[in-house]
Amino acid sequence: MTTLLDAVTAIAILLMVSAGLLAILGLMDVINLAHPGLMAIGAYGVLKATEAGIDPWTAIAVGMVIAAITGGIIEWAVVSRLYHRPLDTILATWGIALVIWQLLVLLYGRAAYPYNGPIQELVAIGPIDYSAYRLLLVGYAIALMVGLVAVQRYTKVGLVARAVMTDSSLAQGMGVNTRRVQFVTFVIGAGLAGAAGALLAPISPVNPFVGLNYLIPAFLAVLLAGKSVGGLVLAATLLSGGQTVVAMMLDPIIASVAMALIAVVILRFLPKGFSALWGAT
Repeated sequence: MTTLLDAVTAIAILLMVSAGLLAILGLMDVINLAHPGLMAIGAYGVLKATEAGIDPWTAIAVGMVIAAITGGIIEWAVVSRLYHRPLDTILATWGIALVIWQLLVLLYGRAAYPYNGPIQELVAIGPIDYSAYRLLLVGYAIALMVGLVAVQRYTKVGLVARAVMTDSSLAQGMGVNTRRVQFVTFVIGAGLAGAAGALLAPISPVNPFVGLNYLIPAFLAVLLAGKSVGGLVLAATLLSGGQTVVAMMLDPIIASVAMALIAVVILRFLPKGFSALWGAT
């Protein structure tokens, strides 16, 4: 039972971390390597807001908003000039991540700060007691995925986003302000990164590099997803769920290598990711 719950929690965490990347890469074809830096901003945001006396739940929103504002500045100052130069966006956003990390080191040092979070209780599930906060993260991840699908399929915002994703030039010719869509998308992606960092603060000690460990799994999940929320769920289940189970049975290092190799093999035969299985773009 514990292994199953750990696997479900790991899947939820990867979905949380990957959601912002999926939004930016899927809609804008921008590989945002500043993502872990934005996660760190969200983590420090919730930590410092709580220390300032703000309610822990409100502090999560504070971390998210600070990361979103930072993302807006990054998009306006740097990324907006590089949309047609994908390799340059990789270098630029990685450089921005390095700047964010160094600024956080200068402000707060390299030490890891523990953060208790809003919930410390355990919940009885069958014969075991499990962290209520980790179960809350599972609920958040489910709500986030359902929300993304609902917005994408049933709202005007989602219709515009899908039009830009399919053919931005055609969408612009039909009167869509693609520049605004790009800016808002990057801000939302940055805000989701900040929310992930803030929500993970109670289970990952806060330090400038708190998001770095999630970078490779998150990008593998997004690549496997193929610009699809359903594909992201499938990819996260394979990568995080499979890795957790294999790690329990064999060894964590072997599990990490095995999942990475499986992802590479899948991308070899499905270059567009899991979305190709059901014809999604």
